[in-house]
Amino acid sequence: MEEMAVRMTARGYWMTNVGVALLGIAFATIFSHLIAVLWSIMSRPAFLVLYLWWLVTLLSVIYRDRGNHIVQWMVWRKAFKRHYTKSQSDPCVLAWLLSLLNALLVGFICGVILGVAVGMVWPHLKLPAFFLILGWWFSAGIYVAFEGRNDLA
Repeated sequence: MEEMAVRMTARGYWMTNVGVALLGIAFATIFSHLIAVLWSIMSRPAFLVLYLWWLVTLLSVIYRDRGNHIVQWMVWRKAFKRHYTKSQSDPCVLAWLLSLLNALLVGFICGVILGVAVGMVWPHLKLPAFFLILGWWFSAGIYVAFEGRNDLA
């Protein structure tokens, strides 16, 4: 398959990023409505955290690709490899912080989803399951994040 690439102007690049940010509102709204059906109290926090995660991911991509206005189709496997190998080898603290914040926000989203799943079987265990998953995710994420960083100590 031949790869297609399009060179964009700076205005087109920023308008695309604004469009992606607005698309995040739609995804966060759909997600929060799905959560509201099963766990109404977590609907607003789920919306805010999912949209914040969307924006942090967008900022991370903008920071990583700064100055590069070539847009091309990419296979998921390539995108995953490019994002994680680039962010792991980037010595910049800002890229590391964006990756850490992104991972912690995903932990909140996973905690909500698993809390809802546990709540379907045992309704009284929604909140403990949420906090258990969230605490485990945060502690594991922070341990992994600081394990290889000697420049922050």
